[in-house]
Amino acid sequence: MALPKNLNDRKYFSFFQDDVAYLNEADTAVPYGTFVGGQYNSATKTYTDGDPVTFQFDVNGKLLTSATFTTGDIEIGSIEIKDGTTDTRAVVKSDGTDNALVVTQNSLPSLATSSIIYSVDMVVKDMEYSQALPSGTVAFDVKLRGQGAILKYSWSSEGDFMTIWASGSRRVDNINFTGKTIYLKANFNNQIAEIECFTV
Repeated sequence: MALPKNLNDRKYFSFFQDDVAYLNEADTAVPYGTFVGGQYNSATKTYTDGDPVTFQFDVNGKLLTSATFTTGDIEIGSIEIKDGTTDTRAVVKSDGTDNALVVTQNSLPSLATSSIIYSVDMVVKDMEYSQALPSGTVAFDVKLRGQGAILKYSWSSEGDFMTIWASGSRRVDNINFTGKTIYLKANFNNQIAEIECFTV
């Protein structure tokens, strides 16, 4: 098989297809190519400064390469946990004791520092009564003073009511109830609803 006649031709024809029969320089549809080879040595060769070297291959014809991996600690910089749809980030910090990671929200719920108790007279059964909750309410308990009657409460006048069965009670916390009014009904006459509001 004839080779291209000059160096430029050889550069041009160095892009070739593997496993294709190559013809002569007149057949430009199938270019020539030059395979790069090397040596296989059962033992690692040692060279001195200035020696010419060749590629080294293993017994299976795979090119020998070397890499150095260093073991030890890997330091990772600042860690960010982002919201899936916005750029909002959670705060990640150490717990200060066991070096455990702690994810915190921007502000923790305020703890109540005092409480106010209300008694709501509910004279007529199934009639709606109401009580405005004080500013700063973050939790409350509600129940009937007596036993045997059912109490219902809602957050809107004549809205959907939650039911507290006889002798039961209800607590709701970790919500800012400032400006809220609770609406109450009982299924018996002459009932008293007791409400304890926890405020900050």
